[in-house]
Amino acid sequence: MRMIHRVAFRYSAWQSSGVIMATGTSCSNWCGRASARAGRCCWQWTRPEPRAQDLEIRRGDFRDVLGDIEPESVALVLTDPPYPAEYLPLWNDLGLFGSKALAEGGSLISYCGQAILPDAVVSLRQHLRYWWTIALVHGQSQMLPGKFVSVGWKPLLWFVRGHRGTSAMLADHVSGGQPRKTLPTGDDGSWAQAVEPLEPIISALTNPGDLIVDPFAGSGTTGIAATRFGRRWIGADLR
Repeated sequence: MRMIHRVAFRYSAWQSSGVIMATGTSCSNWCGRASARAGRCCWQWTRPEPRAQDLEIRRGDFRDVLGDIEPESVALVLTDPPYPAEYLPLWNDLGLFGSKALAEGGSLISYCGQAILPDAVVSLRQHLRYWWTIALVHGQSQMLPGKFVSVGWKPLLWFVRGHRGTSAMLADHVSGGQPRKTLPTGDDGSWAQAVEPLEPIISALTNPGDLIVDPFAGSGTTGIAATRFGRRWIGADLR
C-alpha cells in the first residue's frame, strides 16, 4: 500500500454513495484513480448490495399496514401505483397518505400511466402541491395497442408537502435503465422497474438516514435503491 504524504487530510464519509474520500492538499492515490475534485484521492468502500428478501415489505393494503407510520416522519414517498382506470380511487388515498406521513418539505414521486395522467394529477392535488413532472426515458419505444402510440417515456409525478425541502439540482429526465429480473409482480410476471433511474431522485431529495416509503412496493425496487444509498425504507404490497 502506498503511504500518504503530508498527513494534512480529513475523512469524509459519503454515505449516500458508499464512497469514503480521503481528502488533502497533497497525497498519493490509494486506489490509483483520480478524484473528480482537484487535490483529492479516494478509495472505495461499498456496502453489501441489498436484497429484496431482506427488505421490510408489509403484506396488505397500504391504508392499513402503513397506518403506524409516524406523521410528518417521511422524507420521500416513492411509488408505482397500478395504472388501470378502476384503480383511480387509490390515487386520492395515496395523496391523503402523503399529506399526513410526509414531513414539511417532503416529496411524493409516483410513476404514472399516460392514459390516467390528468385524473392522477387532480387526485394528488387535493392533498399536496404539484411541483414538476420528470420524464423517465425508455431505452426503446414500446407500441401501445388501442392508443396507437409509440411510447418513449413515462411520467413521474412530483408533488411536495408545502414546499421543496432540499435544494440539490435534479434533472427533469432520467434514463430508464434495465428492468430488474425478479419474482412475479402481477404485471407481466417476471420484470420490475429498474433501480438506476431512482438513484438521482433519492440522492437529490433525501439525506442518509431519511425514511422513504413505498405504498405499492411490488418486489422492492425502490427499497433496493433506498438501501443502497443508506436510507431507511418501508414498503407495502398486497402480494
